[in-house]
Amino acid sequence: MSRALAAGSVASWGGARAVKALAAQARREEFWGAAVEMIRALASVPGAEADRALQGLMASLRHPKALREVVAAIARRARPGADRILAPLARGHRALGVQAEATKGLGSVGGGRYSALLARNLKGKSYRDVLAASAVSALAASRDPGVAARLKSLAVSAPFGARAAAWRALADYARHDPALVPWMCARVEDQDERLTLVAVAALGATEDERALPTLVRLAKKAGNPRVRVYAQEAMARVKAGGEKAAIQSGARR
Repeated sequence: MSRALAAGSVASWGGARAVKALAAQARREEFWGAAVEMIRALASVPGAEADRALQGLMASLRHPKALREVVAAIARRARPGADRILAPLARGHRALGVQAEATKGLGSVGGGRYSALLARNLKGKSYRDVLAASAVSALAASRDPGVAARLKSLAVSAPFGARAAAWRALADYARHDPALVPWMCARVEDQDERLTLVAVAALGATEDERALPTLVRLAKKAGNPRVRVYAQEAMARVKAGGEKAAIQSGARR
């Protein structure tokens, strides 16, 4: 725990000294959880030197959870050439988490060049649909306006993991496409209780007041108490979002 907590302080030094210390210790670290904190700290240091250090860790880290964090950091930093690092991992890696993280990252750094790879992973079989869910997240991250229709289809017809990811992505897209909210309200209840919970939370995440009648009905009449609780929480989020928007609008005036 002390080594993990120290990583943030070392990152605050900035520059080559911090990069060298964090990369070296991440390689030596025996506990993957502490190594993850060191990688996150390293990724917070700006500059090309940190980019090179992260790439160097790709070949030297043994634990897949630590390697997954490096992949996530490279995707977040989105430096030129990041897609060429992620694509081979997305095509196949012995660790499912690494392959899934690389797949997800290609959505933001791939520039649409890896649509065939994403489509393949979307259909791939994996534990708890992790790979398919990552492919859905990648599609959503592309911010292609045409993706909304694909997400709607996935939200009703894909395996559970991909459906859940599609619902979460639709909540984000609904901020730019208001027509999605009524569509979501009409399909919020599903035979799979897990999907209903995800869909209710997604409606709350839209912070759109048009979702309130549906959420109020579920909060009062849903047969499952978990659905009622989720609906109450989603209602609170929508109302809080409306109040925040009203305050911001008043401030602009």
